[in-house]
Amino acid sequence: MPAPKLAIIGSGILLLIGGLSILLGCEPRIGVAALALFYIGVTPVMHNFWAAGPEQKQHELVNFMKNVALLGATLMFLAIPPPWAFSVRW
Repeated sequence: MPAPKLAIIGSGILLLIGGLSILLGCEPRIGVAALALFYIGVTPVMHNFWAAGPEQKQHELVNFMKNVALLGATLMFLAIPPPWAFSVRW
């Protein structure tokens, strides 16, 4: 990772924006975009099972597939029409 400090700050901001947006129902499309960007960027870099050694391959594959499932669940929030029933109104 060329700039680990910047990557940690950037991924934290994406998770914070996405999580709060989904939790509060405030601009959920922006939250979904932030979380999807996080998963698309982080998953292949951090869980590259194809380059792992034999003892780590299964572990990385499980975490890779977990992140793919979380990405799918995140995208399903787009199917809920806004405003959500318990959304915070601004």
